[in-house]
Amino acid sequence: KRSYRGSISFRINNGKLDIINNVNMDDYLKGVLPKEMSPEFPMESLKAQALCSRSFAINNYNKFIKKGYNLDDTTSSQVYFGKDVEDEKTNKAVDSTLNEVIKYNGKVAETIFCASSGGFTVASDEVWGGNSVPYLITHEDPYSTHPWKYELKDKDFEKLGISGINSVNVESFKDSKRVDNIIFNTSQGDVKLKANDFRKKIGNTIIKSTLFDIKVDGNKVLVSGNGYGHGVGMSQYGAVEMAKKGQDYKKIIDFYFPGTNIEKLN
Repeated sequence: KRSYRGSISFRINNGKLDIINNVNMDDYLKGVLPKEMSPEFPMESLKAQALCSRSFAINNYNKFIKKGYNLDDTTSSQVYFGKDVEDEKTNKAVDSTLNEVIKYNGKVAETIFCASSGGFTVASDEVWGGNSVPYLITHEDPYSTHPWKYELKDKDFEKLGISGINSVNVESFKDSKRVDNIIFNTSQGDVKLKANDFRKKIGNTIIKSTLFDIKVDGNKVLVSGNGYGHGVGMSQYGAVEMAKKGQDYKKIIDFYFPGTNIEKLN
């Protein structure tokens, strides 16, 4: 029921028919931006998102090339809904930054982004391992806090496979202050869980980040935290706050990807 710019082609992959939208970069971005950021957000934050999304698409250009296409329309790439979701403001953000990308040492940067850093961005190697990336680092982010709270329910303890909790301790990373491991002291002994596994089991939209405190209060286990998402790269809520304070998209990119440059594609 959606309409798309460009053309449509078909390919059989593993016995299934894939429908492929052949579209130029900026028309693609016009179908991405409204799904990543509200068109009601300030224009400078939308421009920053346009640069992130364009650079991200280029960096992931060959992700699905063996299947005959570059990107998919889910969060595995970027959410893309085609022409129907286009908005005048997000289209303007794409058009006014035409061919602009974020580069580091002459190469298009890995422009990771999340909803909210919770007050501290986090280094990419801390979250996913691998080599450190000079511009995806841990630093304080006063523009993006996003506090949240949650009380664990009986169904959550079933998902975790634990009961009879006496106390809870956490092991946190020093710089980003995010939780690495949670140690539940139970009547059956200590149970240690990775914070990311804890998030997945309870739900990433409930435990919104690994930047949290967890404590036992009587017969309750309470979690209170900040941020939404992995915390790497640009905080979208932070970009909005910076724009509201009069910062332009170049300042936003410089803050969240220190040491990078904005350049035109050749």
